[in-house]
Amino acid sequence: MNQYKDTLIEELIRQKRTGREAFYKFGAVILAIIILFAVFLFINILFVVATGILALVLFFVFKYTIKEYEYSFFNGELDFDLIMGQRKRRTVLTVNCKQIRSFGDNQTEPERARFSRVLDASVSPKGRMYFTALAGDNTEQLVFFNPSKRLWEAMLEFIPRKVVN
Repeated sequence: MNQYKDTLIEELIRQKRTGREAFYKFGAVILAIIILFAVFLFINILFVVATGILALVLFFVFKYTIKEYEYSFFNGELDFDLIMGQRKRRTVLTVNCKQIRSFGDNQTEPERARFSRVLDASVSPKGRMYFTALAGDNTEQLVFFNPSKRLWEAMLEFIPRKVVN
């Protein structure tokens, strides 16, 4: 490993839509229609205001169900940022390569029950996933994600002996 070589890789991963997300959106639309119907029947004068408020609420419900993850790798440190609705960003997890105990594909996935936290920052559970088992503060965390070949190779420079096949 060359200590003078800086490595910076950023990747944006959008999670595939699930049935649960479609159910929430469908339920929100049905609930909005029921509320509008009730407002129209009982408080007719507030119908226009209720329509505007519910349209705004539906906009945010639809917008913030879109989840994206950004992987940022810089010199042995990997950040997982959650981006909701292409607007709101927060760092979910920061991992130093020194904390990684094992790294491999999902065929060698460890048992989930023994981990204090499981983070799924992958495109889809059916896709190609990798895991890192992290040790720190007496907790172990399991992270699923889909690194590109470039990110995979950059991580291997920092953790060559921790790869599980």
